Amino acid sequence: MKTLSVILSIILVLSSNLHAGPGPDAAHLVSIEDLKAEISAGNAERAGNIREVKTLLQRPEVQKLGRQFDLEKIEAAIPALDDDTLARLAAESARMNEQFRAGDSEQRCGCDLKRAIALWLIFWGAIVAIVAIAVLG
Repeated sequence: MKTLSVILSIILVLSSNLHAGPGPDAAHLVSIEDLKAEISAGNAERAGNIREVKTLLQRPEVQKLGRQFDLEKIEAAIPALDDDTLARLAAESARMNEQFRAGDSEQRCGCDLKRAIALWLIFWGAIVAIVAIAVLG
């Protein structure tokens, strides 16, 4: 009986040490401030990407070419895109916005800007429409 009580006492002491967890001096791998800063940076990047895409969608040239599409529905679905798709869409939008800001036209840059906008609307409009149907119903 004495051996049983000694074994149970040892098990009790060991189990209480195991369940206590790390002591107050234990260092965390990532601080709360670092996590908050990373989340804030990610949110800022995402907001910038959304703003870049919406800037392109609101251009008069795009509005004129986008009459076949429901641009309002596309614009409403943009925030539902995953980060990677949104980043690719924003990069392409930034390129096209830069062409507009620089005043590039078909004659100056040798490219068919209207065709590029139409292809952009068809491709990304289809992706955003699929997401809109899935998310917004």
